[in-house]
Amino acid sequence: MAKRTKKMKKKRLKKHLTKQQKSLIKQADVSVTAEVPLPKDELYQKALNRVYGGSVVPLERYINAKATLIHKCTECNKEFYGKPGWLVTKENQKHVCGGSSGKKSQNKKCSLI
Repeated sequence: MAKRTKKMKKKRLKKHLTKQQKSLIKQADVSVTAEVPLPKDELYQKALNRVYGGSVVPLERYINAKATLIHKCTECNKEFYGKPGWLVTKENQKHVCGGSSGKKSQNKKCSLI
């Protein structure tokens, strides 16, 4: 008898939870149609535009701030790998146009003997 009552309670609880989930989904659908939030890709592109003035474009879909993505610079036509969190926030990790690795190159002068 005890097993039967446990099964019945479990069945009632499951039915109750599915009803709650369905009602939450209906409420969420109504709120989504009222306010359409921007996708993460568009938010990331806006952040890149703020920092680089529209010259850097991600070639892959935005996943999160720590995922490495391929980007392209429209000014120097270079494709490079970068983490979105670093490209937007860190000063020493930003893309430098024309530089091979972003480091300052040392100008060596040739001397004639």
